[in-house]
Amino acid sequence: MLSGMETTGGSGIEPAADLTGRPASEKEKAARVAVQACVGRPLGDREWDRARSNLLEYVSILRSWQERNSAHVPDLPKAA
Repeated sequence: MLSGMETTGGSGIEPAADLTGRPASEKEKAARVAVQACVGRPLGDREWDRARSNLLEYVSILRSWQERNSAHVPDLPKAA
């Protein structure tokens, strides 16, 4: 499972880019804009930190379900 983190030389750990190659900072900005659009107002930093934490937890749950189910899905016969 990908953790979404990668080491970068001696500079420590930084969020990894997604499959499209976008850095995590761009993804986070897009997510914040989307959440703010849903609530209809700008979020403060504390509100965003809480929302970000909930989103990351949700994504980790989805990833674990995907891994668990992809390992147990039998090959289905193809339709004629």
